[in-house]
Amino acid sequence: MFGRSFCEENISIITENKGVSRLYSNDIYDLVDILGTVTINEIKQRGGKSTFLVSVDDGEDRKKIISFFGHDSSTNRINYDFLKTDTEMHAFLSGVYLACGIITDPAKAYQMEFIVNDEKSALSLSDLLLMFKIKHGIMQRRNQYIVYIKDSEQIEDILNIIGAVQSAFEFMDVKIYKDIRNNVNRQTNCETANIDKTVKASAKQLSAIENLRDTMGLENLPADLRELAELRLNNPEMSLRELGENHSMKLSRSAVNYRMEKLLSMQHN
Repeated sequence: MFGRSFCEENISIITENKGVSRLYSNDIYDLVDILGTVTINEIKQRGGKSTFLVSVDDGEDRKKIISFFGHDSSTNRINYDFLKTDTEMHAFLSGVYLACGIITDPAKAYQMEFIVNDEKSALSLSDLLLMFKIKHGIMQRRNQYIVYIKDSEQIEDILNIIGAVQSAFEFMDVKIYKDIRNNVNRQTNCETANIDKTVKASAKQLSAIENLRDTMGLENLPADLRELAELRLNNPEMSLRELGENHSMKLSRSAVNYRMEKLLSMQHN
């Protein structure tokens, strides 16, 4: 029900992994006493890639397989009679992922998808994921239904549940690298914004102080304001904190800002 087709007319899956196609074929022979053949056809795609179509050829064999699993195609519900233990549940979810699951490149986005053919199968898979407490959504894309997971930690949980431990570690490595890179970018952007803000403020202060110098003379300013004005003229690159540290009175940043606002207001008087 989670492959390409699972009914008396057609039992098949399509996969890009040759190993998965052989595993599917071998498992059918191992589980069910079929007499006919299971065919693996390689389909060449554009760009040199291949997909593999695995089909059960004989109609009686298809009936036997459906009967073995107790599948009811009218409801397309998971038969939990075969899933009594956690190990069996985990193995089943692993098979579902191999049959219809994909995961996007975590360097670009966090998303795992299960692509099924009908809404009943999507809802049945949804019930299974809820048993594992996996948050997910369902959407329709063309004639298919997509059960998707976007939370990175939930994707890691599924990878561990289905036994893809190495893939889970690789996923976490990419996630850690991505988070570090994003944090560095945010910090750089913040620092750039702060520098830009300081430069603009400094230019405004310099213009006001130069105007005061040319109109009334800095020597006519109160002593504490005159020293700050001269500091700014001689050190246009300094932040308010640095100006305060270099002031003879060792002013705080807020004290420097207060005095600088007084200088700015004086040019309009």
